[in-house]
Amino acid sequence: MCPYRLAAAKSVGRTFGEWMHATAMCVEMLKDSSETSRVIGAECLLSIRRYVRDHLDLLEMAIADDAPWDVRLDIEEILAELRKQ
Repeated sequence: MCPYRLAAAKSVGRTFGEWMHATAMCVEMLKDSSETSRVIGAECLLSIRRYVRDHLDLLEMAIADDAPWDVRLDIEEILAELRKQ
């Protein structure tokens, strides 16, 4: 995942108030086989947490997907963290 695409998605969110694209990109990163990508995706989601709450169903769908167990565990951790506040 290109960091420029992620930065652009966050800019669209800030400008137009539409955070669905940024959330979807972070979820895509969370589903990556690379642990580094998953960490970056998690940090991004946590940085925009107040806007992500309306899109938590994307994370739940990612868990139900055929993702490997380590990816599912990472997504579960992020879901738990996002639901705390």
